[in-house]
Amino acid sequence: INATDEQGHLETVYYDIPVVDDVSPIIDILTPTDQSKHKSGSLTLSYYTTDNNVVWYLDEILQGSIENNSIVNIPEGDNHNLTVVATDLSGLTGTCTIFISVDSTLPIVQIDSPVNGSFINLLNICSS
Repeated sequence: INATDEQGHLETVYYDIPVVDDVSPIIDILTPTDQSKHKSGSLTLSYYTTDNNVVWYLDEILQGSIENNSIVNIPEGDNHNLTVVATDLSGLTGTCTIFISVDSTLPIVQIDSPVNGSFINLLNICSS
């Protein structure tokens, strides 16, 4: 604050105004999407956040800090929970969790009939 008297003398006083941050960061996972199924566990994790201090968890185990659009490796299995947490300078946090599945096993196809190498006699053939 600056004050000047009638003779032109200037006095400056500094005063700190405390600012209370009571708003948690916003964070939202953009990809992969919730309940999605993937044939490969190597996925790009992209998110929107209002703070840049972000860590991620896989099945509630801390994996470490992560940058937006990073590759994450998810093991084979159903319903893994992937969580990102943003923390601001006041220590407030925002959290987003999704559930994803990875299945890289190819399906098994079995044809029981007709038997391999057999012939089929079709008596009625309809055509339109």
